[in-house]
Amino acid sequence: MRTGPSFHPPRPTATDPAEDARLMLSYGIVDDGRRYRLQGYRYDRLADAVNHARLLRLRPELLDPAVGPASARPAEVPTGEQRVLMAILDVRCERGVYVVGPFRYDRLVDALRHAHQRAGQPEHKGVRH
Repeated sequence: MRTGPSFHPPRPTATDPAEDARLMLSYGIVDDGRRYRLQGYRYDRLADAVNHARLLRLRPELLDPAVGPASARPAEVPTGEQRVLMAILDVRCERGVYVVGPFRYDRLVDALRHAHQRAGQPEHKGVRH
């Protein structure tokens, strides 16, 4: 059986900050401190953003000229009460993203809600998420 070329571009292997910066500049990828952004999409890993950018170069009809980089939302600063809940429910903050088990959330309220459900606890009504 004959197969055609792979549609998946090779994964970049840059671990050098200078090479990462060169890739981001070359492909128009923005690092907002939380995510890598390209054409309205957000990525946790630079390699995924670069692969998508390479695909867009191969297939420019996929580019949406009306879409620019997604606007960065300012990071939330948890209150003291929220930090206590985060510790109790094992909610971590990594690169400005809230993590509950394998799940990642942009908003703390969503992470705390999920953590409450996982723990089988009712939400603390006195604490504003």
